[in-house]
Amino acid sequence: MDAAFTTTIRNITSRQLTLGFLPKSKDLAAGEELVLQGDLVAQLSLLNDKRKLEALSRAVTGLNRDGSAGEKKIALVRTPAVHCFDVGLDMTKVVNVVNGSVVAQNPSWGNYSSSI
Repeated sequence: MDAAFTTTIRNITSRQLTLGFLPKSKDLAAGEELVLQGDLVAQLSLLNDKRKLEALSRAVTGLNRDGSAGEKKIALVRTPAVHCFDVGLDMTKVVNVVNGSVVAQNPSWGNYSSSI
């Protein structure tokens, strides 16, 4: 799988978690990472499952249902690249972070120009 099209999440607790908010429930050991094809948030949005979206939000932010502070359970390590079309260059670029700086780069799948 090309990393530009995947989501990586990590269990940041010291115990195994059952991630029921995933499109298909999965157990994740302490510190374990899971790579999912596509954009997890977009997939849950397409399912129109508000409960799963809220569960994902609580797992990442650590907020309880009542808004009180709780435990952060997962980290979003990587999400799919943001693809943008630069009309000045007539090229598609992806937004990336390199050494702490946000940069526009050529996509991993190759250059695209509407004039090609």
